[in-house]
Amino acid sequence: DKFGSNVKDEEGFPGFALVNKATGLALKHACGAAQPVRIIHCLVQLACFNSNDLSLMWSESKVIDNEGYRRIRMFNNIHLNMDVYLGDHPDIQEGNKIVLWEWKNGDNQIWKISSHCKF
Repeated sequence: DKFGSNVKDEEGFPGFALVNKATGLALKHACGAAQPVRIIHCLVQLACFNSNDLSLMWSESKVIDNEGYRRIRMFNNIHLNMDVYLGDHPDIQEGNKIVLWEWKNGDNQIWKISSHCKF
């Protein structure tokens, strides 16, 4: 909570960055709808994150279902959500791109951040 407590999206939800501890790579959102989310090299430690870089900032929505899943969306445009792009395939499969998309109420658009990591 130390990163998002002072930085809120337009609905009042805290902002955060998705940074991999081992690699220092962070998810950077794309410029707009249907553009791929990119992995970029993040030189700062998670503890030293610069909240002024809004392209690294995300926010979660309220809980969508009874299992605790939420939308993850651009911090500065909460109408664009992290989405597993299905393309011509109705099912999620290895190699699907992660893009930003308007809310379509799909399971490919809801996520859960879980702390079940052994690290």
